[in-house]
Amino acid sequence: MKFSKAEVDAIIEASRRSGERCFIATMVFGDAWQTDALRDFRDAVLRPRPWGRRLVAAYYRAGPRLCGVLLGRPPLLWMTKCILGWAAHGWRRWSSRRRP
Repeated sequence: MKFSKAEVDAIIEASRRSGERCFIATMVFGDAWQTDALRDFRDAVLRPRPWGRRLVAAYYRAGPRLCGVLLGRPPLLWMTKCILGWAAHGWRRWSSRRRP
């Protein structure tokens, strides 16, 4: 998976406009269930807690820059995709068990 700088800029801008701001997940997965699962984790686990809101705010500040770093390092981009995919899958399984 290789993105141009213009493509990454378009992803970042689309994330900002949508209000969802999942820069890295959108860059790695696009509009896929993994991105939705990570957004759900953010909304269900991070946003209700003060430390989670601080973490989300820090991510919003650093996310666009991190996309640029990942863009220039394909092995790091691949590892990020694996880690986020694992996290999305785990959250989806765990959250589905807890919902009535």
